[in-house]
Amino acid sequence: MSASIIIGTRYVPGTRNSSVPHNKYLLYYWFMLINHVTVLVSDKGIAEDFYVNKLGLKKYPVGKSLWIAVGDQFIHITQNSGPSIAGTFYHFAICVENLMEYLKGIIDKGVVVFDIDDKDQPIRINQELDAPKRLFFVRDPDGNLIEFVDSKNRFFISGGQE
Repeated sequence: MSASIIIGTRYVPGTRNSSVPHNKYLLYYWFMLINHVTVLVSDKGIAEDFYVNKLGLKKYPVGKSLWIAVGDQFIHITQNSGPSIAGTFYHFAICVENLMEYLKGIIDKGVVVFDIDDKDQPIRINQELDAPKRLFFVRDPDGNLIEFVDSKNRFFISGGQE
């Protein structure tokens, strides 16, 4: 028995699509979203304060674990579970509606917001806050990099195709 695997396309049984192999053992998959990312921290209490009180995200209690809700996805905060990646370009991005207002709010709470140059080095934000495709970054208390993108930035929504 052989099975065909289709990734990234929708297959509707009973339809004829020349790009889809036809056999009774057809398997198909559709990747929906990233469920969560794990962030390593040295102190969950300090991390919780930052993600909830400074960034304004919601804590989602699951046993003794610290989960932070970001829309329908989550950040899993874990303490002392491996070597830190602080100070690197490893990061995740959060898409924010009304990004400029959000940034003003977290800056008012003392969060340092910056841009990154072509060598992945932090640089101050310039005055072109509304320029297209602007990206903004923060670091949590352990140095983990977080990127913020505007929900209207079509580059990220359309998979890089405008």
